[in-house]
Amino acid sequence: MKEKILALLGLFKKALTPEKAAELQPEIDALLSALPDESNLDTSKIKTDDPVLKALLAQNQGLAQMVKELQTTIAKEQTDREAIIKTNQERAKVDQQTKIANAVDAALKANKITEAQKPMYTELFTSNFEVTQKVVETLPVAKQFTAGGGGEQKTQTEQSQQQASTSLKVDRKGLEEAIRASMDTGSKV
Repeated sequence: MKEKILALLGLFKKALTPEKAAELQPEIDALLSALPDESNLDTSKIKTDDPVLKALLAQNQGLAQMVKELQTTIAKEQTDREAIIKTNQERAKVDQQTKIANAVDAALKANKITEAQKPMYTELFTSNFEVTQKVVETLPVAKQFTAGGGGEQKTQTEQSQQQASTSLKVDRKGLEEAIRASMDTGSKV
């Protein structure tokens, strides 16, 4: 009996905050010390046919059954809640991944980013979706066109970079020619 009471008190303590459990501990200890030691009970003096004893035993068995049912219900409820939480977390993760993929695809379709930039923007959207969305909205549209007769698709940015590189090469050649010409004529540059 004492072990059952201790088990029930253990469940009760778990439901309390640590501060409240510590506050009630002296009272619990006092009540437990007042319980008779079951090993010293003389059961020979107990009348087993006493109607009060039978009623108490029946009530005790009913309460014990109720405690078992409550413990089972609590355990099932906890398991169900953990499963629901896990399912909701997985669903939220899939929804976030879908949202990111849709945003990257929309930016790609709107020619705001290139196919080569897709992994980088996927990572940026993952780390901070709202800020990356605002950045993508401010990006200029990179126009697609066919460069030369080869049929290759290049963005306006790629073409500008290629033109700048060619321009630098041409300017360098022109500068070198001007230096040579000035050296040949003897003028200073």
